[in-house]
Amino acid sequence: MPLLGRIAKALDQATGSAGPRKLLNQYISDYGEITDLAIDAANRRITARLLLHGEREPLEVRVEAYELVRTNASLSFVIRSAGSDRAWLDAVLNRFIVGHAWEIPDKAAPLVEGLLG
Repeated sequence: MPLLGRIAKALDQATGSAGPRKLLNQYISDYGEITDLAIDAANRRITARLLLHGEREPLEVRVEAYELVRTNASLSFVIRSAGSDRAWLDAVLNRFIVGHAWEIPDKAAPLVEGLLG
């Protein structure tokens, strides 16, 4: 694992995923915020609690299986199985998210591999 990946993994473990949570919150700030994030790279699972704008109660999203796929020089993140504690969100996840390959920018690839690999 590259040095940057090892540093990312150590920071994630030391901060309880606060770094990745803060980064992801920048992308979803129009919709709400991630209040809790747990990454289990050994078992390829991620659990997040989100508080969406206008909602009183947080919801839980579970990535139950994911894969990092390297093709040529690029890295992609693929969710193989996901669920939540809301039936409508399960339908959204299965229709639009599960099975889709999300290409990781080259500069971020070592960090992503360190955290999720």
